[in-house]
Amino acid sequence: MQGLQSGEGPLLILLKGHPAVGKSAVALALAQLLRWPLVDKDDARDCFEGIAELAEVPPGILNSLAYKIMFRTASKQLLAGNSAIVDCPLSRISLYQEASVLADKHRAQVAVVECVTHQCHEWQQRLEARTLSDSADQAHKPCSWKAVQTLIAGYQGACDWTNDGSCKLSRHLVIDTSQGSPQELAASAAHCLGIFAKPSGGVA
Repeated sequence: MQGLQSGEGPLLILLKGHPAVGKSAVALALAQLLRWPLVDKDDARDCFEGIAELAEVPPGILNSLAYKIMFRTASKQLLAGNSAIVDCPLSRISLYQEASVLADKHRAQVAVVECVTHQCHEWQQRLEARTLSDSADQAHKPCSWKAVQTLIAGYQGACDWTNDGSCKLSRHLVIDTSQGSPQELAASAAHCLGIFAKPSGGVA
């Protein structure tokens, strides 16, 4: 993985991973460690849940709007010269391509931090625990192990774009979320990427 060099401008870290794999916990820990802004697609999507019920808007449209808000928010951070962390499944290569165009526009770097786990039992437990604690505005999220498996199957392999040769990534880090706490994993990710927080939000 290519290292990060001082003076290269902001860094856009893209978290990637399936629902309940531990991605958002790592994203939050990384944002707290680096003191960088965190942009979560679900923050926008959650707000639309009431609209979906009232106006009967197809979920796909609301999801697309949530991604647009996510990318616009990230773009504003990069425009201000801040590095940022983006939290979304990043299940399709088109999302990475959109982020790359955005980064190029603001002369920023891009790194993908992919969260996986080989402990399916732990993953399932995490999903079930999240389902019990989720509020009504998060009803759009998969609420069972079967729902997650159906979602992954529906991608028809498209979610494997980071490893199937579809795209050459200069900065791609894979972390197993079963191998430590979110804080430990965030510290390891920052070390592997060769970055630390600066008051300006840049990369050093």
